[in-house]
Amino acid sequence: METTTGYVTVAMLSAISLAIFYRLHPTLWTLAPERVHTGSYRWVDGVFISGILLGLGALYTASAIVAHTQKMELTHDAIVMSCILNSGIIASILIFLWARGMNPVELFGLDGVTGRSLAFGLGLLLLAYPVILLAQMASCALIAPEDRPQEIVTYLLNTHLWSDRVTVAVLAVIMAPLTEELIFRGYLYGILRKYGGKLAAISITSLLFAAIHLHPPAMLALFIFAIVLGLAYERTGSLWVPIGMHACFNAVSVYIAIFHPSLAQ
Repeated sequence: METTTGYVTVAMLSAISLAIFYRLHPTLWTLAPERVHTGSYRWVDGVFISGILLGLGALYTASAIVAHTQKMELTHDAIVMSCILNSGIIASILIFLWARGMNPVELFGLDGVTGRSLAFGLGLLLLAYPVILLAQMASCALIAPEDRPQEIVTYLLNTHLWSDRVTVAVLAVIMAPLTEELIFRGYLYGILRKYGGKLAAISITSLLFAAIHLHPPAMLALFIFAIVLGLAYERTGSLWVPIGMHACFNAVSVYIAIFHPSLAQ
């Protein structure tokens, strides 16, 4: 009974959210000013970011296969290594851009964020949250009802050490948003937008963002989430906005897993 009530409530909130999105469509998309910088990108940028994505995809796939075949669980050391890996990716992208004579601060609008832009991004996230949640609930029920939550969520559910929780929070709330937004909404989005337009850029980056997490029950929700992040970046022109939205989204997930574990399972 409680499950049915939850589905109905989330479905009703999603319908309201979609109606509001429909009304806001001209502001979010059609009438949005051109704020994303794309003029400096060349083919070498596409090759570079594609190499990073292929490397990450291969690494995540190999890790998932090993964990599944040998029934290995996520460890504290593995999470620390993930933080180090994310730091290395961020550094490599920034160094490559500087070597190409491109200023990442100007390129990604990191110097032009305003409180209004951040408030817009958080409002957009709140508006989309019921739709994302409904997609997650439906996918888990239809695709893999017996599947476990994402590995890092399972790790949080199984640990009671605050040192582990803090490490996960650093990865999920700081490192992952910085790295993933720099890759997907920043670098890759700008390249695709220059050569394929807004629709192709948002669609492709959202699909890749969902796919690289390697968790089928979450892919639809992550795809919708990524579209919202792309719209926010397109509308504000500052990468700080999707970074902040991503951090808030992950922070909610971490909070739920720690303080309301029954909701995260």
